[in-house]
Parts: sequence; structure tokens; C-alpha cells
Amino acid sequence: MRRRLKHPILGFVSGAFTGGGLVTAVFTLGYAMTYPVDGSDFIPTTADVIRLALACFVIATTIWSLGLIVVGYPLWALLHHRGVRGTFSAALTGFAAVYAVGLLWPPTSIEGAVELNRILLAIAGGIVGAVIELVAFRRVVTPPPVPPYAEQKL
Repeated sequence: MRRRLKHPILGFVSGAFTGGGLVTAVFTLGYAMTYPVDGSDFIPTTADVIRLALACFVIATTIWSLGLIVVGYPLWALLHHRGVRGTFSAALTGFAAVYAVGLLWPPTSIEGAVELNRILLAIAGGIVGAVIELVAFRRVVTPPPVPPYAEQKL
């Protein structure tokens, strides 16, 4: 199945929003839970949760946008030039790129290299890569050939 780049800007925006949304969901769910603080339980208000979610979404979407420009686009251009295309390769590239960027903050131990937060963020990168590929590229539909008898009737 052949696919053609049709909506690159829409793919970029949807990828940044997807990445920002995934990060926001994790941070907001973590903040919204009740947890003990100084002998009592911290229970955030709904307004606090919404404010955190909005701020987190704006910041996370901005960071994902910068990451897609600085890291994602050069990787995509290289792979596209070499003919490596498809949802699976986009997801795998997104996973590997986000994991590699995460290693810029080196882990303190071997276990730290595969801690849950690093892996979850890399999975978000894979999802973002797949979303961008699915939105930006469209399948090329070639019409079937015209039967020879159809030309004679015209």
C-alpha cells in the first residue's frame, strides 16, 4: 500500500497535542490522587487539578513541539529519504528517539536506565510517532483500469 505525504503541518500539530496530552494525563492523575502530607491527607480541589492540567498541557505541548522540530523532523527527513516509512517504523523511531533524549539526563544506576517513567515517556514517543504518520500521510488510491469495452461505447 502506497502512502503519500498530504498534511505535514496537521501531523505535526496532532503529534504535539498527543504528546502534551499524554504527559498532562500522567501528571494530572498523579496530582489528583490523595496522599499523606505531614500527618494528614492532601486532597486537591477540582479547581487546582484543572489549573495544573491546563498549565501542564501548555508546557508539555510546547516541549513536544520543540522536540519534534529539533529531533523529530531531522530523523523523519533521513528515514523518508531512505524510503523507511509506515506506522510501525514511525512508532519505533519515536520510541527510540524519546528514550535516547531521556538519556541526556543519565541514570544513576542500571535500574534507572529502565525505570518506569523513562519507559512510559518513550512509549508516549512511539504513540506520537504513529499519530503523526497516520495523520500526515494518506493512502494513494489508484483507480482500476478502464475495461476495453467501456471505451468503445463512448
